Amino acid sequence: VTVEILGSNGAFDKGFIKDVHEDSLTVVYSRANDQEPCGWWLAKLRMMKGQFYVIEYAACEATYNEMDLRETCASENAHKAFKKAVGAGRIFYHPETTQLMILSASEATVKRVNILSDVHLWSIRTKLMLMSRNEEATKHLECTK
Repeated sequence: VTVEILGSNGAFDKGFIKDVHEDSLTVVYSRANDQEPCGWWLAKLRMMKGQFYVIEYAACEATYNEMDLRETCASENAHKAFKKAVGAGRIFYHPETTQLMILSASEATVKRVNILSDVHLWSIRTKLMLMSRNEEATKHLECTK
């Protein structure tokens, strides 16, 4: 994992984390919503699977959870309903820019994407959260047997 490290001279340098464990404290670069600027937040790594990370961070005396959607967005099947709803020709995840690429020849598709994109990402997050809770419940049931 590539990170920025605050050096003794006050400058940020590139660094690499090679050993990440669940429940370890870290600092993440994120924002509360698209209208806010990004910032550095103290966070705790709650769960990780491959390139999928769930972090918990504290801000303004409230706890927020944020999921890394990169692995899920890489699957074109995750966007099947969204593709149909907006009338796109193809939707795929571009890992270098960490963006969903939506191909269409219609201007109406652009308008639909602007309206429905937040709902689509919320839906993906909700599915991942439900899968995570289901896994936790299954583990709990196995432990109680």
